[in-house]
Amino acid sequence: MFDFGGTLFDYSPSNYSLLGSISRKYGKDIKDTDPFLSVIFQHQEEMMISILKHHDRLTDSDWIKLDKLLLEELGIDSPKALDEIVARFKEREFKFEIYTETMDVLRHLSKNGFKLGIITNLRGDTQISHRYELLEERGMLDLFEAITISGEIGLSKPDPEIFLKSVERMGGIEAYESLFIGDSYYFDILGAKSAGMVPVLLDPNLGTDHDCLKVSSIGGIIGVINGLNDGKGPQ
Repeated sequence: MFDFGGTLFDYSPSNYSLLGSISRKYGKDIKDTDPFLSVIFQHQEEMMISILKHHDRLTDSDWIKLDKLLLEELGIDSPKALDEIVARFKEREFKFEIYTETMDVLRHLSKNGFKLGIITNLRGDTQISHRYELLEERGMLDLFEAITISGEIGLSKPDPEIFLKSVERMGGIEAYESLFIGDSYYFDILGAKSAGMVPVLLDPNLGTDHDCLKVSSIGGIIGVINGLNDGKGPQ
């Protein structure tokens, strides 16, 4: 099973590209591929989890605080930079680019008998319908046994229940037989692990050492699966 944004598709521009370009514009010489950017986004996730313990969804003011944290971590203290990063994240809300390996990976897995699913946090009819349209445009809808969207079932990652509900939808599969790949350690990895699934973190920068399997691109999942199935560990 897969997360959507940052896993099957990447945001356009990507998180790292967007934050890297803003950092350079405001005087910080940092490349898009710097692992420090991965660490920064993970710190933002920690704050996000903390906020969601008190609210069931993030407000506009919450997102401003979260974006401000990114700049603070970079040592940027500029109202203009904050306005720009908030606006740029908002502008790309419906902009995605499919990873070049995505279709080959999905077709390979489907051809070899794997059941495929998506679990994603998403609210709002417009956003949800857009994701379905995007999957249909790419000819991907028929590849998935189940698509579980938080706004449709009232459960959100990292709650283990959304993962378990998704496993049930697959039919005849147990959680321990299921692998979940996502780009968020706190929402995807910890949530899948708590549900008894095998979690795999997708992070092209791999900036933090976490206690889970990791790949730098979606294509790496084939080697992970082969290694797990032959008992030799990830390859």
